[in-house]
Amino acid sequence: MAGDEEQRTGWIDLAVKLAPYVGMSPVRVRWRLENRRRRRAEAARRHEQRIDHIRYQHKTCAACGAVQDRDAAICSRCGEPLARRSMQVLGRLGVLAPEWVSMSTLLGLTLVLAFARVFLAGPGGAGDLFGLPVRLLVEYGGNLPREVLHGQYWRLLTACFLHAGLWHIGFNLFALSTIGPQVEALYGRLTLLFFFVVTGVLASLGSGLAGLAGVGIGASGGIMGLLGVAAGWGQREGTSTGRQVRNDMLKWAAYVIIFGFFLKADNWAHVFGLVTGFALGWAIRPQAWRRPAMATVRIAAGAIGVAATIAALVLIARPPSVPMSSLGVRPDVLMRGWTEVCRLHAAGDDAAARARAQRLLEMLQPGTAAQLELDDRQLDSACAQLNGGPRQPPP
Repeated sequence: MAGDEEQRTGWIDLAVKLAPYVGMSPVRVRWRLENRRRRRAEAARRHEQRIDHIRYQHKTCAACGAVQDRDAAICSRCGEPLARRSMQVLGRLGVLAPEWVSMSTLLGLTLVLAFARVFLAGPGGAGDLFGLPVRLLVEYGGNLPREVLHGQYWRLLTACFLHAGLWHIGFNLFALSTIGPQVEALYGRLTLLFFFVVTGVLASLGSGLAGLAGVGIGASGGIMGLLGVAAGWGQREGTSTGRQVRNDMLKWAAYVIIFGFFLKADNWAHVFGLVTGFALGWAIRPQAWRRPAMATVRIAAGAIGVAATIAALVLIARPPSVPMSSLGVRPDVLMRGWTEVCRLHAAGDDAAARARAQRLLEMLQPGTAAQLELDDRQLDSACAQLNGGPRQPPP
């Protein structure tokens, strides 16, 4: 061993002796070469440990981490079933559960697919990548409280999977990739999806009850819920690691809410998602959640998360046709709007009158009214009807 060590360091000594002849500092050369040799040795040790781990003859319980005999079928500590050793070896190799197919990754892919669906349904201009038309977001499931009150409860779910543009979805994907794996490691893959759906829907509901103005969209309510779950777990754990996780999550929450204030984002959804997630993380301890007695509850929660996600994708792919009367647009709002249209038309500003009329039509029938365009004759007829005929908006 001593001879091997001398052989490994001999070339470093030779390089140090030659350094002054090429204008280099011998001390710096030795420091850099020793660091490089040390890093290579550490990498070689990690590789050897990985090989030993793969070849390990015993089983390891996935639930509690206890080492079991290679022929054992049930963990002697927690009673969980043990996979066959061949399956455990494949898992150690990363074949059965590679990092790139984690639930956080699959959820992120789902968000991208939903964004692509709405984008392709629009005019298709490059500008829409950074700001989708509001009518599209409404048509494909944005959270509008007045429509939810008229029975369109599915919007509370679909809104969690919609995004306004690349910056919006990009930030949420970054947050999900940072926070999601931590919750996934604590509670499991399908439970992460359940937490996201539940906190996201409650965030949409809370935002509407708090007086949401406009269309509520985005995964940030559910992501803040995951953040709250991790913070609640850290608070309940009470260890130095738990407190550190809690503090990191609360810092994340503060940044999101502060930036949301300046960007005029839906901070009510952020707050409701955070609070409900914190309550779930504090109430549900991972150790208790993974017990065999909770298997039925875990399966049910996972099924709810998967079913809700699939339902959201289906509703976004084929949004329900909404009757015009169910949009709940107040008649007095329509009347004031058409009065403003006629005032602009009478003043000769037909471009502004058409734009205002278009917005009113989109309020009545999102997604299809954008294909309509009023000409001067229709404006004249609408305003004559408003001033002298029945007081109703034009067809």
